[in-house]
Parts: sequence; structure tokens; C-alpha cells
Amino acid sequence: MMNITESTPVVSITATTHFPIKLTASNFPVWKCQVLNALVGLGLDFYVDGSLSPPSQFTDPAKTQKNPCYTIWYRQDKTIISALLGSCSETIQPLLSSATTATQAWEKLSLTYASTSRGRIISLKTTLARAARGTRSITEYLVEMYALSEALALAQHPLPEEDLVINILNGLGPEYSELTSAIRVRETAIPITQLQDILLEHEVKLREQVTATSALVPTAHVTHVAERSSSERRNSYGDRRSHAARRGRGGSYGASRPPTNSIIYYGGPDEVHLGDGSSHGGATNARGEH
Repeated sequence: MMNITESTPVVSITATTHFPIKLTASNFPVWKCQVLNALVGLGLDFYVDGSLSPPSQFTDPAKTQKNPCYTIWYRQDKTIISALLGSCSETIQPLLSSATTATQAWEKLSLTYASTSRGRIISLKTTLARAARGTRSITEYLVEMYALSEALALAQHPLPEEDLVINILNGLGPEYSELTSAIRVRETAIPITQLQDILLEHEVKLREQVTATSALVPTAHVTHVAERSSSERRNSYGDRRSHAARRGRGGSYGASRPPTNSIIYYGGPDEVHLGDGSSHGGATNARGEH
């Protein structure tokens, strides 16, 4: 326990310099850690933890002689109260208005926000369990998970590393299902640093696969177009040949019919016998008579 003497100095302490994080309804564990660390560093933590009893105010029974040690304690105590008050948000400051010592001020804040801290711990654990990577990168996802873990540690409820690993694996998503299955069947727990390296490496491989797939799509399209173009050329060439063949056979595509008054000369016998027994000789008109 610290004893105050007449030579004990009064340490200057301000909220801006020593307690820059203001206390709110939701950050008491962080704020408490900040204040305690600062007070320990200044050698003043006994002013709030109850281990220091105030010196007697007077040195004589008649209470006519003030105790210099009390004056030192009083000045230092008020300095700490002022710093605590300045480090609280405006909605919390009225809570300290009735505190006469730094110990009382500290107890008021601790009692008021202890239950709030328990709620905060539950909220942090719930958020951690429900966290999902979604479309974020592995780095962004891990930053969130580490921050939640650190917040629990500051609230005096550190999360075991294995539990953090489990929560991270649960939120990775289907793209990492094979990897998470392999990690879960390990006989020994995987260190968080090794897990991070594995996840980052797997993320790179997934990106490479996406890039390779994207490159194949235009190639397949070009091949399909080329094959279709070649097929169309073959069909066009075949159509032209077919068209030419029909023209050669006297087809109707562009071919002219012979005139109806054309004379066909017969180079056979002079007479041609018809079905009724009559015969004709010489040239025959192709139109015939009706």
C-alpha cells in the first residue's frame, strides 16, 4: 500500500492526455483498461482500487493543524476525479457529480456498467458466432473476427484460440467447404497463424480458377463462330453448285423454255406409224394440231 509523505509530488493528469477514449454506455471494458493502465503507469492506481486510505486531515486532536499529507492526497484525488469526469460522455458525467473521492467515482462507474458489460460480452459472442465472410476478402473477414476476439479479451473474457478458429471456419461459406472439412478432421488443433496462411493461399487459387474460366469463354465463342462461318460457306458453295446443275439440266431457275413453234427434225425412217394405223413422213410440227 502506498503511503503519502510530505515529499510525495502531485502528478498532473488530464483526460485529453491520459484518458483520450471517452466512456460510453457500450465501451466500459475498453475504457476501464485505458484508465487502469494509465494510472498504473503514473503510480496512481491505488487512488481508485481502494487500497489507499486518506490520511488524517489534521495532525492534532484539536483539529487546528492541517496535515500536509492530507493536502497532497486531496489535491491528487481531485485531479484524478477531474480526469475521470472529462473522460466520460455527457450522458454519464452526472453520475459522478456526487462522488467525493476517486474511489467512489470508480465504484459508481464499475457498478453501473458491470451489467452493461455482461450484455456487451453476450453481444460480442453472438456477433462472432453469426459472422459470415459473404463477398468480402479473407483479409477483411479475418480483421472483423480478430477485432471481436480482442474486444472480448478487453472485457476480461478472452476467447480460446481453438474457439476462434471454429468461428472463422463456420463463416467461410461454400467455396471453402472442402478446406474446412479437411481442417476439422485434423487430430491436432490448427494454430490461428497457420489457418490464416492457408486461407489466403486458397483464396489466391480460387481467383486463378475464376480468371482461367473467364478466359475460356471468349475462346469457345470464337471457335463456335468460326465453325458456323465455315459451315455457312460450305452450304453456300453447295447451293451454287446445285443451282448450276439445275441450270444445266434445263431447270426452271433462270432457264428459258424453247419457243412453242420450234420445229423438231426426226432423223429416223421417213414414215412414223401412229397408233391408229396412219403414218406421217417428213418433218413434224412439235406443237401438233388440236
